[in-house]
Order: sequence, then structure tokens, then C-alpha cells
Amino acid sequence: MPGLPPAAPKATAMRAEPLPRGVHSLSVKLSASVALVALADIFFFRHPLGWATGVYPAILMAVLCMTHGGILKNPVNQLVVLLLFGLSATMIESPQTLPATLYAAGIVTMLILHKRRDPGSAFLWLKDALLFTGRIFTQWKADRRMLDKLRRKGKAPQAKLGATAAYALAPVTLLAVFLMLFTQANPVIAKIMNRIDWTFISDLLSPLRGLFWLAGGAIIWAALRPRFTPSKPGAPVAMPNLDRWFNRNSIILSLALFNALFAMQNALDIAFLWSGKELPDGLNYAEYAHAGAYPLIVTALLAAGYVLITFSNPRYQSAAGERLVYFWIAQNIFLVISAIDRTANYIEIYSLTYLRIAALIWMGLVALGLALITVRVFLARTNMWLINMNVLALAATLYACCFVNFDRLIADYNVRHAKE
Repeated sequence: MPGLPPAAPKATAMRAEPLPRGVHSLSVKLSASVALVALADIFFFRHPLGWATGVYPAILMAVLCMTHGGILKNPVNQLVVLLLFGLSATMIESPQTLPATLYAAGIVTMLILHKRRDPGSAFLWLKDALLFTGRIFTQWKADRRMLDKLRRKGKAPQAKLGATAAYALAPVTLLAVFLMLFTQANPVIAKIMNRIDWTFISDLLSPLRGLFWLAGGAIIWAALRPRFTPSKPGAPVAMPNLDRWFNRNSIILSLALFNALFAMQNALDIAFLWSGKELPDGLNYAEYAHAGAYPLIVTALLAAGYVLITFSNPRYQSAAGERLVYFWIAQNIFLVISAIDRTANYIEIYSLTYLRIAALIWMGLVALGLALITVRVFLARTNMWLINMNVLALAATLYACCFVNFDRLIADYNVRHAKE
């Protein structure tokens, strides 16, 4: 309207420019890292291992799932999380090295599968795990360089920690001086100050605690920021040319001779070990059982290696050789079963120990590996498939061992055996 003064321009609200997404993510992960290291300090620094050994890894895993978007979209990672919760439960009850090691391997597996949708092979997993481990103590340095670059471009807030410390130096110093003077001037304040145990300050500032924070912070930060590049599958390893030593006929002949020799060994085991026939003079069952257990396992492993090397080349394969391989592997499995029976007899005569339990488990894995060789030959699978299956079998066995109380098992058996 005429005569009215012009309208004043609307004041625009000053709003802070939001942080870039990457900087915001770094801030969240930095806060989570500090909180996790502080929690580790409370749980583990100069404290005996207990229930926290199972609770802390579960918290770490939950934080990883929250800070890594989509990490649980991979079905394999969903299975890994369920398995890790099982390990947390057993570590709460009884902290042990084996479940803790498997837990660390499980977390590394989750981070690898977050970058690689396909699990790949055992070799790829090992290469990726080594790449991740190699960046544990260098990831923070790379992120610091990135932040410095963003600050120079004006896309990240300037660091104010040094300025804040400088501004706080004078007030804090004067506060300490005033407190010291009042302590000397006022007996009541002096009495209160004398009741305080000031050793906690030296404990908080101890070099050992500083190393704990640095190492823990580096490991957790690397888990929150796994910026390694997944390894690429390499070309298949070329098998060596064995034509100088092998051909189809020589392999058939060697398999026939091996089968005859193994049949003799198995026949002796059936006669003396399984049937209870009297041993030759000067030899008892304990010596017979103990003497052959470990050499028989080495024999089975050598046989497995021979089959894998010779039958990987199609030029050496034949119908007769394949039948001899099946029969030889069956004899090797029987050989391993005899070794297990030898060890069981030795345990029955003497006692059960950790080493003998480990030997029995190892023999069972060897027998399973031999059976997998049969599957590999029958289905014409690759050696990498066989390695992956054996690694999965080993991982499943170790996982199952985490839930077995071997101390109680050994003690109960030996006490019961002594009474008998």
C-alpha cells in the first residue's frame, strides 16, 4: 500500500552446515571405539578373566552390526552371528583360549563377507584375513590423512582439542595451587584430602595402561574401519609335470602293490588287535597299541597325498586305477580306525590325557578327509573343493570342542578307571 514503509527483509536463520556423510560416520565410529576401549579397560585391565570374556565380544559384535550397514544381509554372516552368540554363552561360563580364538576368526569372517559376498575359498579367506591384520596398526594413520585433507578443503571441522587444552591450562593450574594452599590453611580440608587415595592417578596414567589403550584402540578401530581391498582369485595352480615318473600303467601297478601291503598290515591288526590273538613273545598289547598309532596316521596322510597328486591329472586316470583307489582309500580308513582303536586300548591300560584326546580327534578328521577324497574322485571335484571341505570339517570340530568340558571328562574317566 502507498505510504507504508517497505517490508523489512526476513531474517534467515543461521544453520550449521551438516557434516559430510563420511565425516559423520568417522565421528560415530570414533565415539564407539573410545567407548569400547574404555569398556575393555574396565573388564580386562589387571582383572582376572571371567564372565566379561563372553559379554564383551558380544557387545563388540553388536556394535559392528550397527556401524556396518548391510553386514547381516549376507546369509553366511547371519549364520556366523548365531554361532558367535553360542561361543559367547560358553565363554561366560568358562573362559578358554579356543573359543576366544574362534570368536576373533568369526568377526574377521564377518568383515570379509561384508566386502566379499561370495565366501570364495579357504585360501582367499586366509589372504583377506592377512590383509585385514596388516592394517590393524595402520588404519588410523590412513584415516587421519583423510581428515587432514578434508580440513584443508573446508569439508571437516577444524580440530579444537589443542586450543581447548591451552585455554584450560591456566584455570586448572590455578585451581590446583588454590587447593594446595587451602589444604595447608584449613585442617578440615587437609583431613579430607588425606583420606583420598591418590594412587589412582598414577594407576590411570601408567605406561602399561597407555599401551593397553593404544593396542585396543588400534584393533577396534581397524574392525570398525576395515578398509582393506579383498584379494582376487588367482589363476589355478598348475600341477607339476610328473610324466618322468608316472604314467597310467605305473600308477595302476603302484596302487596294486600298495593295496597288497596295506592288506597285510590290516590283516595283522585284525588278528592281534581286533580278534585278541596272542602276541609274539616279548610284546604286550600296550606296546603294540602305542607303537603303531601315530605312524599309521602318517601312512594314511602320505597315501592321501599320493592320490591327490596322481589323480589330479586326467592322463593318469583309468577305470582300473579308480577302482584300486577306492579300495586303497577304504583300506586307509580301516587303518585309521585301527589307529583309533590302538589309542583307545592304550588309554584303557594307562590313562586319559589332553594329548590323547587331541590324537583321537585328529585321527577322526583324517578318516573324514580320506572319505572326502573318495567323494572328490567319484564326483570329479577339484582339489580346492577338497581343501574347503576339510577346512569346514576342522572348523566345525573345533567349534564343537568349545562346548565340551575336557577337564571334567578326563578327571571322571581317570577316577573311574582307577577304581576299576
